[in-house]
Amino acid sequence: MSKPLSLENRDGSINRRALMATAARLGLGAGLAAPMSLLAQSSAANAFKVGWVRPTTGRFASSFAPLYVTGLMALDEINAAGGILGRPIEKVELDDEGAPAKEPGVFKRLQSEQIHYVLGPTGDPQCLASLPTSTAAQMVQACFTNGTKPMDGAVFPYSFVLFHSVQMIADLCVAHFQAKGAKRIGLLVENTSTGEAATAATKATLQRAGLEATTIQVYPLTGASAAPYITNLRKAGTEVILSFLGSTPPAAQVLNAMAEQQWFPPITGHAGLLYESLFDLVPAEALKNASAVCFKGLTWSGSESPAAKQVAFAKKLLTYPDVNAPYNVASGPFYDFLYLLKHVIEQEKTFDSQKIKTALDHVKGFQGMRCKISFTPENHCGVSVDELTIASASSSKDPRSQGSVFRQRLI
Repeated sequence: MSKPLSLENRDGSINRRALMATAARLGLGAGLAAPMSLLAQSSAANAFKVGWVRPTTGRFASSFAPLYVTGLMALDEINAAGGILGRPIEKVELDDEGAPAKEPGVFKRLQSEQIHYVLGPTGDPQCLASLPTSTAAQMVQACFTNGTKPMDGAVFPYSFVLFHSVQMIADLCVAHFQAKGAKRIGLLVENTSTGEAATAATKATLQRAGLEATTIQVYPLTGASAAPYITNLRKAGTEVILSFLGSTPPAAQVLNAMAEQQWFPPITGHAGLLYESLFDLVPAEALKNASAVCFKGLTWSGSESPAAKQVAFAKKLLTYPDVNAPYNVASGPFYDFLYLLKHVIEQEKTFDSQKIKTALDHVKGFQGMRCKISFTPENHCGVSVDELTIASASSSKDPRSQGSVFRQRLI
């Protein structure tokens, strides 16, 4: 007896010859509609599975959930257009509880299910905890992180970060402060691995500029009050504050402490200062001098409005639930990650993760929704500083923000 033809080719695409042969054995004519049902069943069985690592339980569940909305948008759009090489994307969602200790187990489970592409996790500690396992398994992975280590292609060759680094934030903000004539720069960072990386990056940037931080305040994410840290910044003679606070509670505590002391120096840095919920938690005067690093594609200026493509994206984004921080959601990497995967897989005509990794290493100027994306084998940060700007927090209330998705540029 001859061996039946497989419905799947080696590269994972549908074997059309085997599909029609199977249809013939079932007595289905080529001109009938019935084979389409078989094709649909085969497509579902032949889905392109992508790991989707995020906390669905734990203290980060509600705050991280919106950050995956753009991934859902891309998945819906790509599947509606026929998938990737005829295969629909299927997300395999696993709960990491936002806990670094959970990451190795989560990724070993994905490996056991032969999943070679992963979206997430979010957070630098979570990402770093996942990378040894995902790298050994040759999983192409996109974390949501500002940390510089996951961007090192020589160390983590399968990690591709479609987001700006803490070094870029430091460089852009210090240059902005200098252009405004400020020299006494204070540093406020969270007590995480991202905060540590931000401190090192800022020190290096200041040293190149012939400057030194007036003081470096490391703020605990579980701190009860930011007042002592703001007092220390003020007493050190700080003119401007470079902030690396990535979540709403500490940002709100810092801005409230500034309001209590009636001290409002310019404060800029991480996009944690752009969360829409801050307007309900702090006085408006505390946000008047607040700004953050943004993608140029998600901003407007006096002479330039967002492009039509970004406007359509913003309108669609706001139809999804859980979008409680529109700019921060829109700026995430997952929409562009899935479209970049589609582009490279269809260009290479394979789903082989080793071949796709090699192709990603040489991507140049891929036009994403937020910015152009480029990689080299050594540099796996896909964003350049030329794609970034500094934008005001208070501009989210401007009608031109179109539902708080866009911000007004300050430079």
